[in-house]
Formats: sequence, structure tokens, C-alpha cells
Amino acid sequence: MISKRGCVMLISILMGFSAFSQEIILMNSSTNDSTINLTGCYALLYDSGGPDGNYGNNENYRVTICVPGGYPMKISVTMNTENPDFDYMYIYEGTGTSGSPIASRIGGSSYTNQYTVNSSCATFVWHSDGSWNRAGFEIEIRCDICQDYTVAIVTDAQHDENESFYFGCSGANFTAQVDFLNNNEAYEQTIDNTTFSWRVLGNNRKHSYEGLGLNEIYDSLSLGAYIISLTTIDENRCIVAADDVYVYISVPPTFAGTSAPSDVFWGTEVSLNGVVNPIETWPGMLDVYNNEQICLADDPLLKWSICMYLTEFEPSQTIQSVSDIESICMDIEHSYIGELEMWITCPSGNRMKLFNGFDSLCMGQYFGEPVDFEGMPCIAGVPYHYCWTHDATQTIESVAASNLPAINNPAHIPGGEYLPIGDWSSLVGCPLNGEWCIEIMDNMGNDDGTIFRTELHFADNLIPAMSFQNTYGNAVWWEGEALQYEGLGANNIAIPTTLGQVEYTFSATDNFGCTYDTTLYVNVLPATDVDEVSDDDILVFPNPVNDMLTITSSEAISEIEIVNDRGQVVRRMDVNGNTAACNVSELASGVYVVRIYNRSQSRPLSVVEGSVVWQRKFVKE
Repeated sequence: MISKRGCVMLISILMGFSAFSQEIILMNSSTNDSTINLTGCYALLYDSGGPDGNYGNNENYRVTICVPGGYPMKISVTMNTENPDFDYMYIYEGTGTSGSPIASRIGGSSYTNQYTVNSSCATFVWHSDGSWNRAGFEIEIRCDICQDYTVAIVTDAQHDENESFYFGCSGANFTAQVDFLNNNEAYEQTIDNTTFSWRVLGNNRKHSYEGLGLNEIYDSLSLGAYIISLTTIDENRCIVAADDVYVYISVPPTFAGTSAPSDVFWGTEVSLNGVVNPIETWPGMLDVYNNEQICLADDPLLKWSICMYLTEFEPSQTIQSVSDIESICMDIEHSYIGELEMWITCPSGNRMKLFNGFDSLCMGQYFGEPVDFEGMPCIAGVPYHYCWTHDATQTIESVAASNLPAINNPAHIPGGEYLPIGDWSSLVGCPLNGEWCIEIMDNMGNDDGTIFRTELHFADNLIPAMSFQNTYGNAVWWEGEALQYEGLGANNIAIPTTLGQVEYTFSATDNFGCTYDTTLYVNVLPATDVDEVSDDDILVFPNPVNDMLTITSSEAISEIEIVNDRGQVVRRMDVNGNTAACNVSELASGVYVVRIYNRSQSRPLSVVEGSVVWQRKFVKE
């Protein structure tokens, strides 16, 4: 088999992390022959042209850089120089050049590599000749150590202990609670120098947010069901993931059937009828994933299985078409992928091969950015996100074959979408329920890696109904002018005293604690001079009234009472005839009811203490 370090690299890709705060060091005459002790655990070393300029001709510089605390050092190199026969760099472990070099005569138009230094200092020696010069180099230097810290997702949504999910309203806040337990032991950790990578899965969509100090999701979640995950990278590029959060977001109801009259006369009753209609929603089953971090130790002929057990589908439901599985994804870093094989196994034992580096030519490339130091196994590096899909144009194997690595200069397979080397049809007929496993075989020793996450994405047509319904119970009420009943209730009566458009709002709060409302408008018209209801031959006038209110009836009146909008009797007068005149000048402005009693009981109307009662409303100005 061809040596893992014995191929020529044509293209290499290294993901940069220039967003982290750092010390900037230029390799020029000012720093030549100096030793620079970093105050923190992160620095960038540039050629004399800095981040944006070219290096100069005939340069010969040497600088020693030390990280604090005696920690080992990690070095990541990116170079764009003339041929290393002319412009090149040596890197030595320690504070001088007497020892064996870590990197010898490195350079070229597209050179990247990573090095681990067992001491806390390294010496860099740079040479350029008198001809062409280019953009130069960027060398990332950091302590090879992580200060443990914790991350959790916190939210103002309510938590259901029995169901282990949160339920909230649109606009619910989701923030990161970070505890830097060992801050400043080797380097400084703050919210502002930590990168937050959020992933929101739900409603058949995936949202991603990433940035320094981005310790909250800045977009409101619309109705539906979601999984929220968070991965953080601190100042020294150490990774910690929070536990995923499951959340349901309330679905707004409709208020169809809610009603009030559009026009009423001043002083007459407004009947308010509220109706709230919950909507049932089926946001779909969320993507299947395994968020367990697994070390792929450097142990030959060892197999790992990352499994997901499904129960959400119908018992007899199977994969019917190659398109029923949309993609299989993995967040992984690993040095020397030529020792790996990967495949997916469904509950019936059917397999599809995803990747085979062991049987491919010169697979010395890397997945992600691993910690490629054989004396320190299972130290997690930086993962890239890889997906096997139907629509990709190439396999990982074909990309690797066109990006052959050189000695000390491995190519990093870029994250993205790839074709599997197996046939999707091999999974047709697989039961959906049961254990789905992504399996990985290590065929050689000396290299390792870490899997951070695996995902299995089914087509929408397979997704079973996963429903929740918001309920409202008695948590409904009206708000507006001159309501006759206080408190909760879907129905109410108002007697507005303002002419023109009067606003009445009907509100409802669901079992998630989310409140929704609708607003109706009632047009209040001026009242007529007499009571508009005259079928009892009773007149109450003038209406509105300032001082003297007159009541006439075709039958004898024995007594009248005037009642305010609180149901209190504010005037009572005995009458013996068909007409009554009552002075109401001292009454406060508002709406009143006059009760008219006739003890003859000649009409079978409402009876109060043996007397027939007719009621009419009037407005006191």
C-alpha cells in the first residue's frame, strides 16, 4: 500500500478561524532575532507584508514565540510563496535552531499543514530570495490545551417535565448560559471571544446562525416543533456542545364567529359574542440524529456503530424508493482517511457503503481539522460537515484522488455534499422503525479522529403525523368601554356612552401561556328623542335627558325606579296615573334603566314583588 505521507498534494483547503481575538506578530526587521512571549494563548504570525501585503525580497528573519504556562503548542500554517527552492521557512521546537526542525523548507503557492510542538516555544526562520514575492504566510499559534467550560440553552418557554420538551410562544428567547469554570488558568474565555454555532431543525427546514458572541438566536421561531442545538468554540478553539432543546411553538387560533353589532344607538345594549377556534398543526417529525461525541481511537480492525432507534413510523412502513432517504450526514474530524470504511445499516440488515478510503489510492487526506499527533490520541479537533446525497456530483474518493497530499502537507477534504460509493437501491425495503446505524471500520493504526454528530434525513412524504393542539378553556375575555360584566367569559354586554367608533377586543390565552386577540368596532349613533320600543305603549322622553324625565303609559303606573349601570336603585317614586315626571338633574352622566310598575298585573311581563315591570333605558347627559 502506498505510504500515507508519500503523495503530492495539488490542492489543499484549511478552514481559517481569524474571527478569534489574537495577538498579531509581523516577521520583519523589528522582530528579527527576538523572543516574543504571548500574553494569551492565541496569536497570528504574518510575513513582513502583514495580512494584506506581500513579503519583500532578500529577507532573512528569525523569531521565537512562546505560549504562556508551559503548555504545548499547536501551529497551523497557510502559505502562498514562490517555490520552496527560493522562498521558504523552517520551524524548530524550542528557543533556537540547534534541534531537529519540525518543518523543513516549507512553502509554495498553496501550502497548509498543522504541527504539534511538545514544548511551549517554537522558532521560525524565514528566507526569501531577490526575485518574485507573493502574499506570504499566515501562521496560527495557540496553546494545545482546553480549559473546561459548560454551555446550556436557556429559554423563557415553559418546560414540561413529563414530556421533556419546552412549549412557548412565537418570539420566545433562546440564549446560551456559559460557565467558564477555569477561566484565565491558561487563557481568557469570554462570551465575546467565543464563537456560537446554532442549528435549528424543524418544520422541514434548517436554520443556522454563527458568530462571535452570538449567545442567542436572533430570529423568532414561527409555529411548529423544533430541535435547537448549539456548539461553541472558545478563544483557544476548544469545542463544547450544549444539550439539545426540544420546543413546540404555539399556533394562533382563528376568531371566526366572534361578533358584535356594527351600529347601535347611544344608550342601547351591545351584545358581544366571542368565539376562539384552536388550529391543529402537523409540523412533521424532526430530523433523526445522534449528538453523541465518539472518539475513533487508533486501533486497527476496530469497528464503531453510531445508532438511532426509530419508533415513530407505522409498524409496516418501509423504504419504497431510493428518494425516501434524502441524505445521511456526519460532523467528523479524522487524520489519514485512507484507513477508514463507512456504511449505513438499516433495521433489516441491508447496507449501503458510504465511503471506502482503505481500498482507494493514496487516501492520506484529512476529514476536518484533526489533532494529528500520535502521542496524544483522542484529542478532538475541528469537525467539518459532510453529507451523502442523491444530487451531489462527486464522491469523497474522487475528490481525494485529485487532491493528493504531500509529506507534512495533507489535504483537508472540504465539507459539503458527496455521492456515496454504494447504491441507494440497497436500502429499498428496509423497515423504517428499528435501529439505523452508521458503522465505521478502522483498518490501520496510528491515526484517530472524533465524530460529533450523525444525521439521517427522510423525505417529507414518509414523515408521520406529529400533532399538538393548543387549548383555551375559560381563559377568554372582553375589553372595551362600559362592559356590564367583569372577569372572564366569551360573552358580554356593553352600553357605550361615546358617539362614533368604539373598540372592543376579545382575547384568549392558550395552554402554552400565549395570548391572541381580535378587535371589533361598533358605531354608536345618537339616540332618538323617545324610546324606540313602543309596542307596550310606553314612552320615556326626552332621551338623552338633562333634568326632567317623563314616562307615559297607556295603563296606570303605580311606581317607577331608576337604576344605574351597577344595578343600584338611585331614584324611586310612587305614581298614581298614566304619567310620571322625575327630576334627574342631580344624577351623574351615564346610562340608566327606568323600571315601571303596574300592580294591576294586566300584562304578563316580568314580576318583581308581585308587580308587573316594564324597563326602558335612557341617557343622562
